[in-house]
Amino acid sequence: MLRVAGTSVLVLGAVLLWAHPTEPVRRNIPGFRTPVVAFELASTPEHVADLLGDPESPERAVVAAQMDKGTRIDFLFALAYPGLYAGIALFLNAHGNLVRGFGAVVHLLAATMVVGDWLENKELLTLCWTTEPEAMLASLARLRTFTLTKWYAIYGASAIVATGVWREYGWYRWAAPIFALAAAVGFSSAIYLPAIEYSSGLLFIAWVATYVRALVHQRRATPGSLLFND
Repeated sequence: MLRVAGTSVLVLGAVLLWAHPTEPVRRNIPGFRTPVVAFELASTPEHVADLLGDPESPERAVVAAQMDKGTRIDFLFALAYPGLYAGIALFLNAHGNLVRGFGAVVHLLAATMVVGDWLENKELLTLCWTTEPEAMLASLARLRTFTLTKWYAIYGASAIVATGVWREYGWYRWAAPIFALAAAVGFSSAIYLPAIEYSSGLLFIAWVATYVRALVHQRRATPGSLLFND
């Protein structure tokens, strides 16, 4: 399961980097580096115009189309990374390395990631093609709720799996501090919102470590190894 989910995360992540715009049309939201994460956390019509361009500008249609394409692909990515967390929970449970009940919580959080991300994407698609500022307000309010729901579910799941990964043998246990740090940095977004973007780099490292662990794992006739051999 982890190999399938990890491959999906890496492949779809690369496709998203290709599909999404890499620079804002006017300027980014202060504190953010990439227009994609900033767009997820936009809160005013001015933010949308800064990222996608003024409604009457020639850039708006081009950048909105790019953002639209990337957002539609993200519906698939929203299945991949929650699947990775679900796979980690199954693996750790098979090794007896998660506190009883934590695996079920991770699966619940993974489902929350999917729902939050899909609802977020629905609002992003609406905002891509909405040009009247007043018409954006309700969608922007929903967007912030769905986006934070998704991210905080990721951080909660990361914190939980960190406790189990630390109990693993070998080099993979050192992915635990990365998961934990990603969660801590992410939760600090309650004070400083752009911390969400900083946490994403740490999450990527932890996800790649998990994928490598799945690839190099020696095949053994145990329930845990079978999860890595999918």
